[in-house]
Amino acid sequence: MNRRMFLAFIALGSAACPLGVPPEQATLSSLRSDIFEPRCGFTGCHGGAGAAAGLELVEDPFAALVEVPSTEDAAMMRVAPGDPDASLLFHVLQGPVGSTGQMPVGSELGAEDLARVEAWIANGAPND
Repeated sequence: MNRRMFLAFIALGSAACPLGVPPEQATLSSLRSDIFEPRCGFTGCHGGAGAAAGLELVEDPFAALVEVPSTEDAAMMRVAPGDPDASLLFHVLQGPVGSTGQMPVGSELGAEDLARVEAWIANGAPND
């Protein structure tokens, strides 16, 4: 399934679910509260001192992610605004990349959450 069809499918499903945040409305603050803090930060992996790969997602995820060169893959940015395919974050949420396992550890993001991350990056990864 190509990316546009995938996003259209997710958007239609989100419209039917009033509690969900449609991908096109994804913001950093919604990703932070719904995904980064509960699934990445407070597990101990990416929260507080000693965060894995130096990636702290609770205090200031924007500074830790956007336009920051990846320590895992020198050819990629952690988040390349406007380009999910050049963003390591998007790839590791889809599945393992090189020596980096799939994130978050121990569980996969659902299709809706993955589409929200992709849309936020595609929309320029704004700091809201």
